[in-house]
Amino acid sequence: MSTITKEIQLPVHGICVTLFSDGSGKIGSDLWDGIDPEDEEVFKAVVDTIESLVLALACAGVDIQSKKFISGLETAIESVSNKWL
Repeated sequence: MSTITKEIQLPVHGICVTLFSDGSGKIGSDLWDGIDPEDEEVFKAVVDTIESLVLALACAGVDIQSKKFISGLETAIESVSNKWL
């Protein structure tokens, strides 16, 4: 059974990454809050992609808590929001 090795709470949209001893992880965020089921599938795919990328980078050992990473993540989310919301 895999155990939790690290929990990372980011100051961006409630993103929380949990890493496990087997190298896997899970992610949660409030990026999905307020998304209407009628919203375009492309927007939903973009949100899923952002979460998947953050999780993959964390699992690979990238410091997702660095100021530069957080800044880039905020910019990406803002850009998506400006385009789709």
